[in-house]
Amino acid sequence: GLVNKVGSHFTHARQESLPLIKDGLAAAGIADFEPLLVALEGATDDDAVKAAEQAVMTAVLKAGSALKPSDQDRIMAMVAGLKAAHDRFNAAGPTDAVDYQNGWAGLIVERGKVDLLMKSADPAVAKAATDLAVALDDIILSLPDPATAAPVTFDPAPIAELLGQISALDASI
Repeated sequence: GLVNKVGSHFTHARQESLPLIKDGLAAAGIADFEPLLVALEGATDDDAVKAAEQAVMTAVLKAGSALKPSDQDRIMAMVAGLKAAHDRFNAAGPTDAVDYQNGWAGLIVERGKVDLLMKSADPAVAKAATDLAVALDDIILSLPDPATAAPVTFDPAPIAELLGQISALDASI
């Protein structure tokens, strides 16, 4: 029932995550992209939403590139992101639709991070990332459709297993 579902998706990140990293980004010379997030949240028609979303995504990608994360940085970020996604799913029974959708979205974000890690200059890391990509693809493809309003039953054990593999990779670097 939200007017701007795309912009609204970024509301929590702007309110909860951005304050935690804003000063660090500024110290690294990254331009403040909060105004772009505010513009996205305020966009009222499809064209404005698409333009504002593109501006946000471009700023986020530029920031990520400017920070020049190491392989270990990328792996640590993946572990944190996968754990957050894993924790959205209820292993004991159905997961409410919002948590399920957020968990699903988190896995999709982490899959993008794996693609970046596959470009590592370290052949062992690139090979391990390729294996992780296949495993994560298998998990994502096994998930029920996220376009649901009903609770979803999904056992997050494969995500926990994948976390173990990524943690082992982190320890080997």
